[in-house]
Amino acid sequence: MSATYAVITAVTKTQYTQPKVYWIAYANNPDFGTINKKEDWAGDNYIIALQTEIPQGGGLTIQLGINHLAAGVYKRFTLTRVNDYGVARVDGEAIAATRTNQGALIDIWKREMEGAIATVRRSACIHMWRDGTGARGQISSGSNVNSNVLTLQQPSDITGFAVGLTCQFSTGTGVAGAGTGGLIRAAANAVVTAIDRINGILTFGGVTNLAATITGLATYDWILRDGDLNAVIKGAWAWAPTAAVTSALFNGLDRSTDTRLVGGYVNASGMTIREAIIEGMARVEVEEGDADAVWLNVRDRATLTKELEGKSIYMKETVAIKGSSASVGYDVMEAEFDGQKVKVMSSVNVPRTRGFVTQWNTWQFASLEPAPHIIKDDGLDAIRVSTSDAIELRVCYRGDMGTFAPPFTQHLFNLGQ
Repeated sequence: MSATYAVITAVTKTQYTQPKVYWIAYANNPDFGTINKKEDWAGDNYIIALQTEIPQGGGLTIQLGINHLAAGVYKRFTLTRVNDYGVARVDGEAIAATRTNQGALIDIWKREMEGAIATVRRSACIHMWRDGTGARGQISSGSNVNSNVLTLQQPSDITGFAVGLTCQFSTGTGVAGAGTGGLIRAAANAVVTAIDRINGILTFGGVTNLAATITGLATYDWILRDGDLNAVIKGAWAWAPTAAVTSALFNGLDRSTDTRLVGGYVNASGMTIREAIIEGMARVEVEEGDADAVWLNVRDRATLTKELEGKSIYMKETVAIKGSSASVGYDVMEAEFDGQKVKVMSSVNVPRTRGFVTQWNTWQFASLEPAPHIIKDDGLDAIRVSTSDAIELRVCYRGDMGTFAPPFTQHLFNLGQ
């Protein structure tokens, strides 16, 4: 198989340079494509430092200023890297079947290769708007957990699932309702075998009664990818939760000492989406920020478009692909809210009925090496699998995301409710 292996490694080396990996990761993903990247995360931790107070040595006389002297207040978040992997593998039978058709072999390898990159990208994109617990969707109140079919409480969350995804289940009362309760049964999981993407329905294979396999499973429990519980990147929902924070450490810091250490939130119940955005922008302005972007689910953006009745324009946002002359473009709606123009961005990854009003340049995705990238520290673009008849390639990102100005992001929830 040495000739075949040479073909695969040659394809990987020439067609999947880092700029091509960037392009696959950014295309049709405006959130992951436009967030600031920092790819030199050396050492164990990444520090986000911020100043929450200026020096307080002030008064109507010099002596009063001296008497009142208090140093500025500085805080630091300490991020730890998340390692998230994707694996592409072609087995020996598929390789043998295409040995005399080099084009077919290349096509198989390209599909698996791009699938691995997409898997890593999807994981990052899903969680960059969520709370770090790993929750991808919640079991609806009307689901029958004594069957192998579950409906999601929010059908649009179906975009976080795929046929073949191995799932675990969680209960608890974390930021998004998952996390603190831990897994219902750590050793139990179930694999998605069918998806109704219109109605948000998951079918699980190899089991007829999920509650019998996942002891204690109940409606309103949360569904996660196997192994993700409290181990994924901490997204915007974690940085801007929709309830007052406690003294529990978040990235090494007690945020309960000052609300400037946490993003704000707006309960949009009873408001139009436009009204909720204006309120969020005002709250960012109070914190001396400059809201320039609103992130919504694509369905909620459609509702907003109807509300605006054509009082908006569309423009193209482009992102240069590092290491090449290519770029990726995204359609962006620009609208005026309370006399200020703001870009309205949309993504299937933003949970439905939620949105984020933010100063987007305060956010950063930090990583050790590019996010994502092909693992080839040993100089090999692909490897022979020692335990099976296959050739394999691995993709990953090692990083996390955060903001150096938490209150410049306002989390809108109950949009359209």
